[in-house]
Amino acid sequence: MKISKLSNKILKKMVKNYIKTGLETLSFEDACSMFPDVPEHLVNSSLTKLNNDNLINVQYADDVAYLSVLNIDGIIYTEENTLIKKGYNTIKEIKNLLN
Repeated sequence: MKISKLSNKILKKMVKNYIKTGLETLSFEDACSMFPDVPEHLVNSSLTKLNNDNLINVQYADDVAYLSVLNIDGIIYTEENTLIKKGYNTIKEIKNLLN
């Protein structure tokens, strides 16, 4: 799995969990358990990418992203990305109806 795709999936799960429970944090162990078929180094790289994009804040120990905290920018990014995707799918459906 590509790091960018995995990053988006992790962020989306973090936002869903935040909306459901109010919990802003994600441990490295929890992130790895969400994707058991993905090597830990890819999960770590994905969390680092999200940190570099300022969507989450990561606390590191021995170069491992042991605790990630969701930023408001991460929530907004996910919401906007979801709206764009829904809009694209709606346009695609309308196009299919017209053809």
